[in-house]
Amino acid sequence: VVNLREVEDNHKYQKYHADCINFIGQHLNKPNQYLIKVANSQILKMEEAYEKVVEELAQNVSIGQRLDQKQNVWEEYREVRRQLKQMKDRLWEVEAHEERLVELDDWREEHGHWTSKNMQELCGKIDKQNGKIMKYTRLDLDQRWNVVDRDLKKLQLFRIQALLTWISEQPAGSRPHWLCEELKDHLVDACREYSSMEDRACEGTGWVGVERNSDYDLVLEMAYSKIRAALARVKYGRIENKRHRSELEIYRDWVEQNKDSLRDSTKGQLDRLLERAEDKVGEVEMRLTEYIGLLSTGGERARDAARALETTRIGKRNVMKEAIQTIVHSWKGEGRCLPFVSYGMEEDVRLPDR
Repeated sequence: VVNLREVEDNHKYQKYHADCINFIGQHLNKPNQYLIKVANSQILKMEEAYEKVVEELAQNVSIGQRLDQKQNVWEEYREVRRQLKQMKDRLWEVEAHEERLVELDDWREEHGHWTSKNMQELCGKIDKQNGKIMKYTRLDLDQRWNVVDRDLKKLQLFRIQALLTWISEQPAGSRPHWLCEELKDHLVDACREYSSMEDRACEGTGWVGVERNSDYDLVLEMAYSKIRAALARVKYGRIENKRHRSELEIYRDWVEQNKDSLRDSTKGQLDRLLERAEDKVGEVEMRLTEYIGLLSTGGERARDAARALETTRIGKRNVMKEAIQTIVHSWKGEGRCLPFVSYGMEEDVRLPDR
């Protein structure tokens, strides 16, 4: 009986986890994102471990042999599930993870991104330059830093040019949802200013041709960092918020459909959490709009807006996490027969009829 219950419960959780991962991946729109790939790999391992146990339990054996069957038949499955749970804790914050690692040509990793002949040529230059840099050794960093630094600056310029081209030439109808007109205008102006500074830095001449003016290096580095930070903050702030809006609709629908089966205390707690989460989603959108409006002026007000945005996003993620944890907890004990949340990527998962 215990094993039968485990078969039913694990089947239910297995489908739920796969549905959840696909939902997060669909909103991120990066098929080769590392965390998504590892999570999907864990799902496959979990399915294999599950099938292995089911086959073992399905063997036609005597009662004595069944009693002698090893008690830890689910051990491998539980270990894979534990690893997947750790991975999912990170996946719920995948946008924040991507934001920290973003580069200016980050959009190249997205499925179905817009491109053109000019873009393909620029991307080819980026890949070639990046490949050259990746071949440098630690000894090169110590003894040939000037050469390495020059190649790094060249890579940054290629990425600036690619971002400028991608934003400027892309038809309005092909733009991703996070690239609003105001952000577009700011990035275009910032990229052009960077390119102009780079030109001025290379105007000098020496004995061996063009001689770079190192006085511009720090200013260029700061300008590049600001462009990358603005792009990352707005892009992943909006992708995350759009996913959270979709999640809230799913959770509200689930609560409404199952209100008669939920404990009054659980339903009340979920109503409060989802209301707080909805307020946070709205506040994040407001903070994003405020931040974008201050990008061109910069200064302390823009930095304050960035900090306020980050604080609000952290608060929102915590409330969203508490909401789904409360829903999952409601499936324990008396709630075993409740349908699991469906994110629309799999069929609604319920316990098999007994």
